[in-house]
Amino acid sequence: MIASEHPQLRGGVLDLGEGAEEAAFELVASVLHAPPAEDWLAIRNGELLAGRVVPRPDRVRTPPVNLRPDATYVVTGGLGALGLEAARHLAARGARRLVLTSRRGLPPRSAWDDRHDEATRHAIGVVEELESQGVSVLPLALDVTDADAARATLTPDFLRMPPIRGVVHAAGAVHGRLVDDLDEDSIRETLHAKVLGAVVLHELFPPGSIDEMVLFSSTAPLVVLPGCTAYAAANSFLDGLAAHRRHRGGNTTSIAWTVWRDTGLGRLTADGLQSMQAQGFGDITPAEALRVWNCLHTTDDGYALVVRPSMPPPGGRRALFEHIRDPRSGEPDGGAAAEPVTLLRDLPADEVPDAAMAVIRSVVAAETGVPEDRIEPERPFSDIGLDSVMGIAIRGKLQQHTGIELSAGVLWTHPTPAALTRYLSGVATR
Repeated sequence: MIASEHPQLRGGVLDLGEGAEEAAFELVASVLHAPPAEDWLAIRNGELLAGRVVPRPDRVRTPPVNLRPDATYVVTGGLGALGLEAARHLAARGARRLVLTSRRGLPPRSAWDDRHDEATRHAIGVVEELESQGVSVLPLALDVTDADAARATLTPDFLRMPPIRGVVHAAGAVHGRLVDDLDEDSIRETLHAKVLGAVVLHELFPPGSIDEMVLFSSTAPLVVLPGCTAYAAANSFLDGLAAHRRHRGGNTTSIAWTVWRDTGLGRLTADGLQSMQAQGFGDITPAEALRVWNCLHTTDDGYALVVRPSMPPPGGRRALFEHIRDPRSGEPDGGAAAEPVTLLRDLPADEVPDAAMAVIRSVVAAETGVPEDRIEPERPFSDIGLDSVMGIAIRGKLQQHTGIELSAGVLWTHPTPAALTRYLSGVATR
């Protein structure tokens, strides 16, 4: 994630596994001495392995598991857009008692017919919809990061409901900042609900004490989004917690979702959404997300990545997703449906500058609407109306077309086509 903003830095993940032997540390030394062109590595049985995302072969045939009508199910962040969709999903699987927590809660029922903001109106509407289906719904004002309050509140006696048998942790917040701008306060704000909330739930409902726990994670650690370093770290914690609970006998799954279209945390800023799409990943509808969720109870390792690929990611992450197919094309990484890619490193050195300038003009023209012949080599991008949102989209498309990872501010540090050409040529011919 940091390398996406600072390509001159190299980072990655090396998993030693449990009980690593002395020979494993010799492999660690070799990796540090000569890092391979892979971001995700693991050492198992004395071998160095590279990570790959692979599809679930049974994802279409797996039926949903019915929930117990005589139990209670809790959704944290339950009055947010994603939490409300989770509540609908639990009800569709047979849950008849739901507790939906949020920090603010809902107004008193006597005031539900009054005027409210759009989010509150939507939450009230979903609660009433579920109640019309025979589901008992308790909207509850609770900060799940407050361990004492959670311990006192999430009990059958307080709730006047049957014992809790399932938890969905959908609480979270995004505070996007580039890594250079991160400070302790912004990191705490991003980690607070996801990480501390998950720890409280883990302690309140130890592995084996409930039927299932689902943690709403994100593709952020794998699908690089500028400004999401702290957010990626928070979601990686959820992934690790799910594995920890699984290892101790708890039925826990961390689902790393791609963007849910027009919902809650899925409503990214325009530049973030364009950046994700430019890397070859699309969003999904809530209905699609819930269909996927139905089959994930059989995930053995407690982790599932939900993405919609449309074209190959740029640079080193291309290999990570090489086994993933775009279901609409039937070909790996989008196949024939993907746009052609000009890999500058594959060209003879004397051809690289002209090819780089050509792809810069083509991409900038397509994004800004300015004719290519008006994109002059020494004319600053700012003079042709390029703004920050366009800049993120252009950066993503340049990564696709050249295979070179670019920093978030590359168009500002190399502010003309000529300057950017020199930079791309230098990287491609190293």
